[in-house]
Amino acid sequence: MKKLLFLLFLAACQSPEPTHHVAQSLQEDGSFLRSSYDESSVDRLYQNLLEKDTVLQNLDKKIRTLSDNHSQKVKTYRQFDENNQKFYDEAQNFLVGISDTVLAQQIQVIVEKNRRAYLQKTQTLRQIDQQNQAKNQQINSFYQVFKLLTTLKAMQDYQKNLPSAKDLEQVSKEKEELIQELSKKIRP
Repeated sequence: MKKLLFLLFLAACQSPEPTHHVAQSLQEDGSFLRSSYDESSVDRLYQNLLEKDTVLQNLDKKIRTLSDNHSQKVKTYRQFDENNQKFYDEAQNFLVGISDTVLAQQIQVIVEKNRRAYLQKTQTLRQIDQQNQAKNQQINSFYQVFKLLTTLKAMQDYQKNLPSAKDLEQVSKEKEELIQELSKKIRP
């Protein structure tokens, strides 16, 4: 896990050109960090990097394509499983309507045996589906870390152009002078 995070960090740090553009754009208007209801500053900054970096575009496309392709396959499996589970649930309710309790019990045994056979037959599929869900969470987590590390690098480049303290010192000096002047005028 540490090795993977280190590799993500290295990958995030290996895009010097786009971070320069972002740092320059941030200096010009700071618009990437303005608040928005639907998007974080990390996402906005990453989106800007994505527009300028083909490596990031390819990675993003790969993640989206994989997700889209796999979603359809998973949806097919889950619909199949849901149809079967629904049938067995409804079969149990159907048995309630049989007035001959001995016959109902005999049929319930058959239905339960069939359900267990289905569950046994699909056990591997359920396990694979659970593994895929865990992998989705891991991919999402890693991608979030990658986005954060990539944008962190851009912010570090931006921070290299730290504003001069002279302007702030000048403002502070002028305020102090105004305080002194006002102080003299209000003293009796």
